[in-house]
Amino acid sequence: MKAKKEKPAKAPKVKKEKKRKGGDAPLDGDAFAAPVAKTKKAKAPARKVPADVYTLVLLLSFLFFTAACVMLYLDLGSYVAP
Repeated sequence: MKAKKEKPAKAPKVKKEKKRKGGDAPLDGDAFAAPVAKTKKAKAPARKVPADVYTLVLLLSFLFFTAACVMLYLDLGSYVAP
């Protein structure tokens, strides 16, 4: 049976500091000032209903309005004295 070779202990890895965008800004006298929050762009809400539905509703509204005007005109025509 072969004896296992002992491996030498490895030194722990040293983590590198992450680079920040813009570099380190010099302090303006107030070392305890709150960091400036980054602003995020507002995203437009996604449409949940396709645009075809809006077109269909507009068309139906126009047709009902036209039909109502025609029915009202025909009804008013019956009140005119001959």
